[in-house]
Amino acid sequence: LSLIPCSIAARKTKTPVVATLHDLYLTQWHKMYKGKAAVFGLPFELVSSKMYFTKIIVLNSSIKSKLINILRIPEERIEIIPSGIDTRELDKIKSKKRENEVLFAGRLVPQKNVDILLRAFSLIDDARLTIIGEGTEKQNLITLAEKLHIADRIKFLNPVSRGELIKRMRSA
Repeated sequence: LSLIPCSIAARKTKTPVVATLHDLYLTQWHKMYKGKAAVFGLPFELVSSKMYFTKIIVLNSSIKSKLINILRIPEERIEIIPSGIDTRELDKIKSKKRENEVLFAGRLVPQKNVDILLRAFSLIDDARLTIIGEGTEKQNLITLAEKLHIADRIKFLNPVSRGELIKRMRSA
């Protein structure tokens, strides 16, 4: 929501402004978010795409492609800067390595496709899966795990601290 006032202020003051977009849902807002507010998603994205930004930073080529091909934003205004993690921070954390441990940590929402992870996981026998997160899909994922007969090998956890998450990442 900060994109629109930032754009207006930048235009008025002739100040360069950079927008960072983590994703575009376009016509998928009703799938991503339940409730009445979802109807405002597409209009918001359309309006904010026409706002003034010196540069737009995106996380990957998929989002860049949507901006260029669907919202018609000139390619030279878009730069990809992938999400990253400081591996030196990971190296400092000590943890016991667990064989055949798979970890997912993130929002449990449709666009994360955790259901595909569960279906793939059901094809192997000798591993355990930990899913850390909350979201609208959590109950559906628990139900799917039961239907796939893998619920006994999956642990669903609520979000954990950054330190705990890094420790679990190191051991997986």
